[in-house]
Amino acid sequence: MAEAVQQAMIDSADDSVFDSAVRVDAVFYMRKPRTVTRQYPQTPPDIDKICRSLLDSISKGGVWVDDALVVELHAVKTWAVNEPGVVVTITAI
Repeated sequence: MAEAVQQAMIDSADDSVFDSAVRVDAVFYMRKPRTVTRQYPQTPPDIDKICRSLLDSISKGGVWVDDALVVELHAVKTWAVNEPGVVVTITAI
């Protein structure tokens, strides 16, 4: 995931690094098995585990000095309509 973070930074042409408090919004799009009829993805991976992985990957990708800068975190797991993945927005506060 760290490589994807680095590629996103290259694609955005923004190589600035956060060095103060940030808010992270993340929407995780999960693959929905054909036999599942539940409205929400209430199965593993746990949202706290994927958030930890995401924040660690963002750190390794060089987006911020340290993930301790994250003072607000809003995360959602939902079913993917197309491909699974994550959409992340990082905002300085």
